[in-house]
Amino acid sequence: MPWSIWVVVPLLLGSFSSYGAFIVLLLCAPLLELFKNVQVWPAAPLAKAIGTQPIYIWPAITLLALGSSFLILAVWKPKNPVYRNAAILFLGFLLVATISIYQLRGWAGV
Repeated sequence: MPWSIWVVVPLLLGSFSSYGAFIVLLLCAPLLELFKNVQVWPAAPLAKAIGTQPIYIWPAITLLALGSSFLILAVWKPKNPVYRNAAILFLGFLLVATISIYQLRGWAGV
């Protein structure tokens, strides 16, 4: 079992409580701050459709793209475990952040 699963699983279990979700969103804060002033147009209809703020869409797309890229590299080069671990970390953090956002709905602008 890759070591990255042992990083994602505690975050995943913690994100179901309100305190754990708050800590996960604190970990997401630098990424959210980077995307604060990006173009809102394509993100606004998508955010409205899924019921969240547009600021959360671009980091989610970034994590999904990076995780998918590393997943493709892990399939192409299975002997190098770095790609597999990176894919698990990026996609796992995307899942944990999504759960945290929905746990804290209606609080702190979520």
